Amino acid sequence: MLKGYLLLAIAIALEIVSTSMLKASCGFTKLMPSVAFIAGMGTCFYIFSKSLLLLPLGLPWG
Repeated sequence: MLKGYLLLAIAIALEIVSTSMLKASCGFTKLMPSVAFIAGMGTCFYIFSKSLLLLPLGLPWG
Protein backbone atom coordinates (compact mmCIF):
# COMPACT_ATOMS: atom_id res chain seq x y z
CA MET A 1 0.00 0.00 0.00
CA LEU A 2 2.96 2.31 0.56
CA LYS A 3 3.80 2.00 -3.14
CA GLY A 4 0.31 3.25 -3.99
CA TYR A 5 0.76 6.38 -1.88
CA LEU A 6 4.19 6.96 -3.40
CA LEU A 7 2.71 6.76 -6.90
CA LEU A 8 -0.05 9.13 -5.84
CA ALA A 9 2.50 11.66 -4.55
CA ILE A 10 4.42 11.46 -7.84
CA ALA A 11 1.21 12.01 -9.81
CA ILE A 12 0.36 15.05 -7.69
CA ALA A 13 3.84 16.52 -8.19
CA LEU A 14 3.61 15.97 -11.96
CA GLU A 15 0.21 17.64 -12.04
CA ILE A 16 1.60 20.72 -10.28
CA VAL A 17 4.54 20.96 -12.70
CA SER A 18 2.26 20.40 -15.71
CA THR A 19 -0.14 23.11 -14.57
CA SER A 20 2.80 25.50 -14.31
CA MET A 21 3.73 24.62 -17.89
CA LEU A 22 0.18 25.42 -18.99
CA LYS A 23 0.57 28.97 -17.71
CA ALA A 24 4.02 29.23 -19.30
CA SER A 25 2.68 28.11 -22.69
CA CYS A 26 0.68 31.37 -23.05
CA GLY A 27 -2.39 29.73 -24.53
CA PHE A 28 -0.41 27.03 -26.37
CA THR A 29 1.51 29.59 -28.40
CA LYS A 30 4.92 28.47 -27.13
CA LEU A 31 6.00 25.02 -28.28
CA MET A 32 8.17 23.62 -25.48
CA PRO A 33 5.90 24.47 -22.52
CA SER A 34 2.95 23.12 -24.51
CA VAL A 35 4.71 19.83 -25.18
CA ALA A 36 5.80 19.63 -21.53
CA PHE A 37 2.19 20.20 -20.42
CA ILE A 38 0.74 17.51 -22.66
CA ALA A 39 3.43 14.96 -21.77
CA GLY A 40 3.25 15.78 -18.07
CA MET A 41 -0.52 15.48 -17.85
CA GLY A 42 -0.53 12.24 -19.81
CA THR A 43 2.09 10.78 -17.50
CA CYS A 44 0.28 12.14 -14.47
CA PHE A 45 -2.98 10.40 -15.36
CA TYR A 46 -1.16 7.16 -16.17
CA ILE A 47 0.63 7.10 -12.80
CA PHE A 48 -2.60 8.08 -11.05
CA SER A 49 -4.42 5.15 -12.64
CA LYS A 50 -1.66 2.79 -11.46
CA SER A 51 -1.91 4.15 -7.91
CA LEU A 52 -5.67 3.48 -7.85
CA LEU A 53 -4.99 -0.21 -8.46
CA LEU A 54 -3.00 -0.39 -5.21
CA LEU A 55 -4.99 1.88 -2.89
CA PRO A 56 -8.18 0.87 -1.08
CA LEU A 57 -11.10 2.78 -2.54
CA GLY A 58 -13.99 1.61 -0.38
CA LEU A 59 -15.02 1.76 3.24
CA PRO A 60 -14.94 -1.42 5.31
CA TRP A 61 -18.44 -2.26 6.54
CA GLY A 62 -17.61 -5.30 8.63
